[in-house]
Amino acid sequence: YKGCGLPENFKSAPGGQGAIRVGIIYRSDRVDPVGVVGMIEDPAFYKARTPVVQGFKAKKRGKPFAVVVNHFKAKGGADKADDANKNKGDGQGAFNAVRRSQALAICNYIDQQNQRFKNPRILVIGDLNAYGQEDPIDAMRARGLINLTDQPQGKKNKKNKEPASSTDIQREHYSYAYHGQCGSLDHAFATKSMAADVTGIATWHINCDEPRFLDFNQEYNPPSLYKADPFRSSDHDPVLIGIRK
Repeated sequence: YKGCGLPENFKSAPGGQGAIRVGIIYRSDRVDPVGVVGMIEDPAFYKARTPVVQGFKAKKRGKPFAVVVNHFKAKGGADKADDANKNKGDGQGAFNAVRRSQALAICNYIDQQNQRFKNPRILVIGDLNAYGQEDPIDAMRARGLINLTDQPQGKKNKKNKEPASSTDIQREHYSYAYHGQCGSLDHAFATKSMAADVTGIATWHINCDEPRFLDFNQEYNPPSLYKADPFRSSDHDPVLIGIRK
């Protein structure tokens, strides 16, 4: 495994000076980076983490693709929000307007890539801090990005052997549990050409279903219970995506 590092002038970008940032780690025996690591510079991310972008190509005759990694503004902190971002009581939490603007900034970046390249293969992934029917996710769908968890990935119904409905697929893709309820804050979007090469998608349930006393945070994790395994290594479950070369 290797890390892509930081883009040049990262800390001067909106969101680049925060204590938390996103990163990309890749399997160097499977893919090679294409070009240098980049970022999306947009004022929308001044209250979030600067998105990081890296191109890759499979070592064995693969077509190039790019990955955009995100971490949108969290729902908490309503007491610090301006009027546009106060909790409206509609279930979307605080800073929904900021998250929607961040989603649109990602869409604008994709539009720019569509103008530069023919049918670019791009994945947009990460913790978007919005559930599947909230404004930021709807905005990305409306701008032409394909939510991969909306797509039946070849799963068959045992009785009639028909593909599962998108409702069935969505139900399986929860990645976060809050006050006993689960949903997906972690998403995978793709351009049309990229979505056509996705062979499957799944959520690896190793974290959000695990008890807090196994937590990755030391204040919740008694040393006697620690195990060097993947469980509760985060409070979110990772999303796995299969891609044709």
